[in-house]
Amino acid sequence: MLSRHTETVMTKRILLNILALPIFSRIYGRLTKIRHPRFLVRHVIKFFITHYQIDLTHYSGAPDDYPSLSQFFVRPLNPHTRTITPDSNSILSPCDGLLVDLQLINSDSAIQVKGMEYPLSRLVGRDLDWSREWWLSVLYLSPANYHRFHYPWSGRLEEIQQLGNRLFPVNRHGVTTIPGLFIRNERLVLSFILNGTPGFVTAVGATFVGSIALSALDNKTLSKGRIPIYKEIKQTEEMGRFNLGSTIILLFPKKLAEPILKIGSPIITGQPLFHISI
Repeated sequence: MLSRHTETVMTKRILLNILALPIFSRIYGRLTKIRHPRFLVRHVIKFFITHYQIDLTHYSGAPDDYPSLSQFFVRPLNPHTRTITPDSNSILSPCDGLLVDLQLINSDSAIQVKGMEYPLSRLVGRDLDWSREWWLSVLYLSPANYHRFHYPWSGRLEEIQQLGNRLFPVNRHGVTTIPGLFIRNERLVLSFILNGTPGFVTAVGATFVGSIALSALDNKTLSKGRIPIYKEIKQTEEMGRFNLGSTIILLFPKKLAEPILKIGSPIITGQPLFHISI
């Protein structure tokens, strides 16, 4: 007979596997883009603001300026109250949220939670020389956070790759319940060359985050596959936009930089995460 804990975990996995089917997120995405009737859209936006206790002084415009909930999700910052300043000596946070994990990697394996690991080669869609040691930094964006994300460094964007076919929630429930969540979810992997070394930003989709728009693709979505870019990018420029909440994973060689913050630290876009050492 299964223990009550095992039964609970199995039930959660079944429910999350159903919820992770992309069709539900696609339907939700369509609903958030509805613009009429206006009184209903305004009511939904104001409920969202109240529920998540969003401080509107950080954002441009008033709630009534946004034609849909989807547009409100990707609201821009107010340049008079929130500025993002480049810092060539640091790797900056690409987003608002929480630093939920920081690992020093020396093999093709990262810890999702205790007892669950996943291969990094599957996360970024390529094998690398893991013995040289890499920093892995996981940043979680809640539904209340600013949903645009920015380049954490300057360099050359080499290519963008789309991977994954599920949309599990990336909150604590999802991460502790679903094995290999980050390599199963839909995600966009951006490959860079910075200071002569490779670096990766992986934007991970989640339940109700069925699309990730990237500025390098003119804010269009990418179907599966790789697209070469070869474009010079500047730190703090807008990299892309999520709907609702999600996760960004940074991966780069240890020799490039050393961490400044600890796991569990709240973060804001443009805040130094690592001090560049080369």
